[in-house]
Amino acid sequence: MKDDTQLSAARAADFTLADALRQPWPCSCGKTHRTNLKWFQVQPDVPQLLPAILQQADCRRILLVADRHTYAAQGQSVAAVLKSACPEILLEQFIFPDPELVPDERALSRLQDWRRALPAQAGDYWLAVGSGTLNDLTRYVSSQEQRPYLVVGTSPSMDGYASGVSPLIIRRMKQTFPGQSPLAVLADPKVLAQAPRDLILAGIGDVLGKYNSLLDWQLSVLVNDEYDCPFIRSLVEESRDEVARQAPAIIRGDETAVTSLMTALTEVGVAMDYSGSSRPASGAEHHLAHFWEMRELLAGGHGHHHGTEVGVALPLILSLWRQLASWPEPVEKSSQLPRTGEAWQRQRTRQLEEAYRQAAPSVLAYDREVDWFNESKRQQRLTRIRAAWPRIRQLAQSAPDPATVTSLYRQIGFPLTPADISLPPQEVQAALNYASALRERYTVLRLLDDLNWSPAELL
Repeated sequence: MKDDTQLSAARAADFTLADALRQPWPCSCGKTHRTNLKWFQVQPDVPQLLPAILQQADCRRILLVADRHTYAAQGQSVAAVLKSACPEILLEQFIFPDPELVPDERALSRLQDWRRALPAQAGDYWLAVGSGTLNDLTRYVSSQEQRPYLVVGTSPSMDGYASGVSPLIIRRMKQTFPGQSPLAVLADPKVLAQAPRDLILAGIGDVLGKYNSLLDWQLSVLVNDEYDCPFIRSLVEESRDEVARQAPAIIRGDETAVTSLMTALTEVGVAMDYSGSSRPASGAEHHLAHFWEMRELLAGGHGHHHGTEVGVALPLILSLWRQLASWPEPVEKSSQLPRTGEAWQRQRTRQLEEAYRQAAPSVLAYDREVDWFNESKRQQRLTRIRAAWPRIRQLAQSAPDPATVTSLYRQIGFPLTPADISLPPQEVQAALNYASALRERYTVLRLLDDLNWSPAELL
């Protein structure tokens, strides 16, 4: 008889997004998985699908959000179709003029102020035309208003299309806020394939990051008894492996392969919706990327796309797992300062202030809130780490060889190292040692911190 993991893997292999649209989805993990998603389609002339969807949803006013790039790529055609085919639906449009839109308080308040200036009306639906930042902003505002929203994607650049959370930069800190998943994710394969090459690479990097996020999830199951779902894990693995297989064709602009990437990105979003968090899709590799993004913004720049930085972080994190695979038992490094003392806490505070600069007050407040300084809790985790070490080591041994990942990167022209995206060694070291402070989530970085190791000294 197959165990739960084998059964879940078999179900995930047969799972399609059409299954997600038929709700609910009872699971062997004990939960019944649900998502708001009712329509998913990647096909030519996809704006033509909107009138029927909106009429079926009893939409009376559509609030279209785009930026100047995405409006040119798809927003104009969407607006033209809506005006022609749905004259009874009032169309309101907000187009961000920013050359590079950042999902921070300023962008959020501009969108909220525009919305407040419109008269109240029943039957409002939000429509994001774009990818990551536009989706996150629209998801958050529509969720706060408890109004449904839809997405017309313009690039296969990130895995948040169908998720129910919004990563936003608030008080200079990258934070994830509850939102809602969309009713529809629609895209035109030609538009996706014609997206800038760096955005397509970012989408590939975001999906490949799941080579680590799933390891981190299993680590937390072992150390913290966190919720686990073999079906969700298998679903993400299937999506990830398909993108790895098709990566060369995707980067060549093959529309069928690009459709597969968009499908995988949406499936991962559904997996996040099913789990109720970004846990299946985000681990230490994302934390490094968030850290770099914050540092770049604090320095007045915009840096690289999120998925690109996730992909660059991946071999670094996999290298840490390869180190752990060689440890017959957990190696706790002696600490120069007792972690129960004030001197250690002062040192930790100074380190975080140096690492996070202007954002340090928010990070320190969050660090205190999750009680990471609590030595009693660390000792409890150490007890579980020692007891679970054979399984943790087995998990580490299952991690892909970083060289295998970088070999694929070479095939598709993906940046191989942080230096390739202008990240100097000190930025890499700071991210490895302090990025874990951004999230309560347990990862291999948190494990090493529990063992008194600075991750950067192991590489």
